[in-house]
Amino acid sequence: MPADKVVKEEYALLKLPLFAGNVAASRKKRLYASAVQEYVGFKSRELQAGEWLIDPSTGDFMNSKGQTVFEDLEFTINDPANPRAHWEIPQPKVEEAEAIAAIWTSGNMTARSARYKALLDYHKSPKLADIAFAEEAARHGVTKPFSDEVGTKPSEGKPGQATGSGPSLSQNPWSDQYLKHHSSDDALREQTRIIKTGSALARNLAKTAGVNVFGGKL
Repeated sequence: MPADKVVKEEYALLKLPLFAGNVAASRKKRLYASAVQEYVGFKSRELQAGEWLIDPSTGDFMNSKGQTVFEDLEFTINDPANPRAHWEIPQPKVEEAEAIAAIWTSGNMTARSARYKALLDYHKSPKLADIAFAEEAARHGVTKPFSDEVGTKPSEGKPGQATGSGPSLSQNPWSDQYLKHHSSDDALREQTRIIKTGSALARNLAKTAGVNVFGGKL
């Protein structure tokens, strides 16, 4: 293969982790944000190990098993030797979805404790339950899942906010408005807490404030 073609292929392969993340994030049966990140990590390590190439006939990414990224993702989730059904966000029925929304829009701590226990029973792991609980809270506009903070239904916004805008800037530790009522140390502590509970929530809050999670202007 000509040297210039080899360089182009190697450059194209560098885009594999990003492409894999997009495929996982856009999957019809949704995955937790943490699962998407874990999958991207898998592909990054496999890429470094030389397990992926560009299919010369289609131009698609192909692994050593002859799978595309789409096929690899489904195999990874449903691998009989190491199934990862816990990656998938449970799809509640309409009635159940309404009941879940009521938990986050009421600030009822008894209901939230029961919801956490249900997630713990489902995932069989405190770490996975913590992640699922935090991400579910974020989808309802709640930044502190183990509190009585009142959220919204995913399709609604909080009073005085545009639909889907999430918590107000005065509650967003990445926002300058937050610093009007809190010290910079308080903001840093709150940012760190949110990052630990869910990187997707952290990125969304930072983006709303016009910065990245490290505070750099977008």
